[in-house]
Amino acid sequence: MIVLILGSSGFIGQNLRFRLSENGHQVLTHKHGEPIDHLATCIQQCDIVVDAAGVSRTVNENEVSLTEGNVVYTKTLLSLIGDKPLIYISTLKTNEQSPYGKTKLEAERLVLQHLETCHKTRIIRLGNVFGKWAKPNHNSVIATFCHAINRDLAINVNENSGPISFIYIDEVLDVIFDLIEGRCEANIIALPGAFVATVPQLARIIRQFHDHDFRFDSAIDPLFLKYLYATYVSYMDPTRLLVACVEHRDARGSFTELFHDFGPGQTALNIAKPGIVKGGHYHHTKHEKYLVVSGKAIVRLRSILDDKVFTYELSPKPIRYIHIPPGYTHEIVAQGKTNSKTLMWSNELYDETKPDTHVMKVNL
Repeated sequence: MIVLILGSSGFIGQNLRFRLSENGHQVLTHKHGEPIDHLATCIQQCDIVVDAAGVSRTVNENEVSLTEGNVVYTKTLLSLIGDKPLIYISTLKTNEQSPYGKTKLEAERLVLQHLETCHKTRIIRLGNVFGKWAKPNHNSVIATFCHAINRDLAINVNENSGPISFIYIDEVLDVIFDLIEGRCEANIIALPGAFVATVPQLARIIRQFHDHDFRFDSAIDPLFLKYLYATYVSYMDPTRLLVACVEHRDARGSFTELFHDFGPGQTALNIAKPGIVKGGHYHHTKHEKYLVVSGKAIVRLRSILDDKVFTYELSPKPIRYIHIPPGYTHEIVAQGKTNSKTLMWSNELYDETKPDTHVMKVNL
């Protein structure tokens, strides 16, 4: 199927673009600022349109810019789309009196009018979505905290914050896929999310990630913690992915603390012959840690959103491990004349029915 994504460089659009390609769909993209003729051509060529191009924030909440980005853009889209199926990404904030809420409400009203004549139109109303590639200080408080705490920056915490519902990006994509592939026919779907936390709780959890302190409140949903930690790791500065292990020495020898983590996962021993490259893939939620216990190895990483490659040398001296964040294609190759032996930890047990492993070269 040929799917046109509007807003393909945004948080939802980028994640959707990769998921579609991984599942055999052809993806067309159109971004704000590109000619209307380009949009019209893409609509003619596609089988379905996913509109994730809404403007959620501007400088000083400029209502003119929000109207242009949400209402006027939607009018233009609907004038061109004809009877092509449309999935319109809206928000649960349409009941708010903010400039964003009001302009999304008006845009949604136009889409609902279109639904009266084109029954292939679907609306998804999103709550607070989090995950990799959300823009800090823009899309999500979780993105803001993960980015800042990873870099030892100050954050503002509203101690009086009440409970907030959140939904993980992959859960949103699952619903979009159900609509695209015909497994769901609902016209309007609300996705507030099942994970609940206050702003102070989020700040405390993410600081615990930063401090390698995984003694969490037992009341916190383990799946929420898994998704939060995957998100946190995705915001790590690539220059700070290597972590020194804590080594305790005395006259008897030494005891070294390796991976501090929580929840189900697995550790494997990887043995690689000299010069053999292993890997060449990326994950969306799964993340890993590599620690070389014998021999030497080179690890290369690249964000799948750009072409910059980071290279790291690993050996038992010093003892340290490297984070492999979600959204980074990676590979490991043994150096020298002997095999390298690497402990590889993953945050989840391997599931061959849902491996979350996608082939992509590190060096373009």
